[in-house]
Amino acid sequence: MARIDFVTGNAQRYLPEVEVMATVPDRVEAALSGHDTSDINAAPAEGEWPAARVLQHMAFYAAQSGHNLRRMAWQEAPTIAVWDEDETIAEHGWARLGGSALVDALTGQLTPSVELLKDLPDAWWGRPGVHPRRGLFSIRQFVRNQNRHFDQHVEQLNSALGQAADR
Repeated sequence: MARIDFVTGNAQRYLPEVEVMATVPDRVEAALSGHDTSDINAAPAEGEWPAARVLQHMAFYAAQSGHNLRRMAWQEAPTIAVWDEDETIAEHGWARLGGSALVDALTGQLTPSVELLKDLPDAWWGRPGVHPRRGLFSIRQFVRNQNRHFDQHVEQLNSALGQAADR
């Protein structure tokens, strides 16, 4: 049985999902440890992204997802906004940033989502959003998908950095 924080109404059963999200910047920093700018910008195998581009995408994804999570928490079944990634990266200047600044950007985009979710009442984890292509899903499903997406990109980052270090 899930425990409830009776002050906030937050269901303790969802905190592990929030904790996974909160650790993304730490896992990215661990992946970057020991790598210099040339490794971060090195082109990996053809068709794959360099580590810097993976980091830019992660910051973008955190920004877009955070925006949509806030809408799902406060609006009735909002249609999920799909942003132009290249335009958003350019607007924020992320393409000009190095590794630690990109980690800071990612952290800055993830922190509001973590703060929202850690105090989100149990009943609100079922609040829906509507994705234009994928249909209806809950905050719970959205967060789990977001965490899987970040996990894949941490693996991608490790791969790109491993290939760069082997050169």
